[in-house]
Order: sequence, then structure tokens, then C-alpha cells
Amino acid sequence: KNKLFFFGWYDGFRVNQAAPPDLTTVPTVAMRQGDFSAFAAPIYDPATNASDGHGGITRTQFGGNMIAPGRFDTVAKNMLAYFPQPTNSNLTNNYLAAGANGDTINEEGIKVDYELNSRNKLTGDFSYSKNSTVVGAANPYPPPLDESGPSVTTTPEARLSYDLILAPNLVNHVQIGFNRFVQVGELLDNIPGGWP
Repeated sequence: KNKLFFFGWYDGFRVNQAAPPDLTTVPTVAMRQGDFSAFAAPIYDPATNASDGHGGITRTQFGGNMIAPGRFDTVAKNMLAYFPQPTNSNLTNNYLAAGANGDTINEEGIKVDYELNSRNKLTGDFSYSKNSTVVGAANPYPPPLDESGPSVTTTPEARLSYDLILAPNLVNHVQIGFNRFVQVGELLDNIPGGWP
């Protein structure tokens, strides 16, 4: 009694609302199989680069704008697995992404004051905040192509201080503290089960 004082607190905030749908472009079924015949622009074979004898480079077009599956780059094949299937048959603007805007914020903390005697006092506090945010429609592109998407920010903070009253007009105050800011962004797009 009259030596120990403490309190704790919690603050929560929630907002969830629909976001306008976003029409964007993803690889078509044919493109995933190397078939670019629907495009007028020629697709050239990079393995056929040759000098034209005048300081330039010539290349051979893939026959019928078709790339054989055996020529697919391993990285490209792995990236394709992250793209959703088109929602219509267009070559472009073929994926309608729906999403939401939302914030989920949780903050809590505690503060403790302890009076050892009339000249010595200890104070400590700890707080923790976690903010999960989604802005805009669900972009279908995988990282690092997509810089949007959900993000989670955490900010832990702790502090301990000691006061020694040396005289009525002189106080020695010592304090040590720790705080950290951690933000994880677009890589959460493809975490199984969604973002936290």
C-alpha cells in the first residue's frame, strides 16, 4: 500500500469494407503452354542471337509464335504457379480481382511504479502494438512483381527507469529502454491461409 502503483490498458480498432474490383492482366491458358500465336508481335528465340556482320544482332522467330515447353525457363515455370487463372477469354484485362480495405489494430500495455523508500523509485512500462492492413483490390501478381497487398506492423516497447532523490532540488534519473518497429508487407500475399 502506498508503494506499488500499476495499471494496464488495451485498445482495439477494426474497419472492414469492400474495395472496388480491379481488372488486370494475367497469362492466358495458351500462354502458359507457350502458345503466343494470338499475338501479332513476333516472339524471337534468344538462343539464336547472331551477328549480322554490321554490328547488329539477328534472331530467329519461334515458329508460329509457339515456344516449346522444354524451352521454358525454370524460374518462369515456378512463377507461373503463383498467377491465378483468367476470369474471361480476353488476351488482356482478363482477370477481375476483388478485395477489401481493412485495418485490424490491437494495442496493449502495462505501467508499474514502485517506491522503494522516500528517496528511491522504480518505474517500468511495456507496450505492444500490432496493425494488420489491407488496401485495395487483391492484386494477382506474386512478389516481387506486386508491391501492394497486406502488411503487418508490430511495435514492441519497454522501458525501466530509476530515480534517486539526492536533495530537494536534485534528482538522479537513469533510464534504459528498448523499442522496435517491424513491418512485413507484400510477401504475406502468398502465405497459405492468408495474412495474420
